[in-house]
Amino acid sequence: RDTDRSRGLGDVYKRQAPYVSTSMVDDPDAAAQHGVRSMVTRKVSVIMIDGIAVNEKNAEDWDAALQSARKAGVPVILLDPVAPPDDDTLFAVTFTLAGRGDGVTALDDAVVTIVDDKPHPRTMNVTDNLS
Repeated sequence: RDTDRSRGLGDVYKRQAPYVSTSMVDDPDAAAQHGVRSMVTRKVSVIMIDGIAVNEKNAEDWDAALQSARKAGVPVILLDPVAPPDDDTLFAVTFTLAGRGDGVTALDDAVVTIVDDKPHPRTMNVTDNLS
């Protein structure tokens, strides 16, 4: 999905945050999967996928794309997944975008936790709105 949620994430490590849009393409899944493989080639620190929807038709292709990230040692964050892959070893964590409150972590802090490979739960409630 094409959203503004990733604004400011480039500041996590004072690096650019590459972005792959899947809007206005014929096959959004193929574009996103290609984006994952491209990010692996670019040797990014983390890959965040918003709204992944794995189904019977695309599961094999998603598994292959995510496996490439795993083999390269690039952690994958699923943000608000519609239907995550069955194999939970293909991603590091699931983020659920939530409001402010107890048990909610700032999005940038949560990303740093994953990139730094610090202990974390398999699912985290995160917010991009701290004001």
